[in-house]
Amino acid sequence: MIVENWMTPAPVVLPPETGLLEIRALFRHNTSRYVPIVDDGALVGVVSDRDVLEAISPLLDAPGESHREATLRTAADIMTPNPITVGPQTSMVEAAKRMIEAEASALIVVSRSGALVGILTASDVLRASSVA
Repeated sequence: MIVENWMTPAPVVLPPETGLLEIRALFRHNTSRYVPIVDDGALVGVVSDRDVLEAISPLLDAPGESHREATLRTAADIMTPNPITVGPQTSMVEAAKRMIEAEASALIVVSRSGALVGILTASDVLRASSVA
């Protein structure tokens, strides 16, 4: 079993200057919990839904709460830079080992040339292990 058969292909990507509120809206309307951050075609980071939750005040939508701080923050401010990557031909066992070693719940899948091709999550690994 290889990563290519279990990953989510062609994920939505965002540039580093994307605002925090726009990222939050994306997660509200998308089933993905991760979004790669790409600058001039190069992978520079990843933002998770947990990153967004940590960055936004729980009172942000309450009356009287200022949106100023949140509107000034960007993907570049909250992303995990240099995310862990694997190739599409990587075995699922190796991908699982990489996740465990890095204490990561997702890996970004890139081609040999470094082009982003997908995301592999811990849920994908569990699904694959249930059919092995």
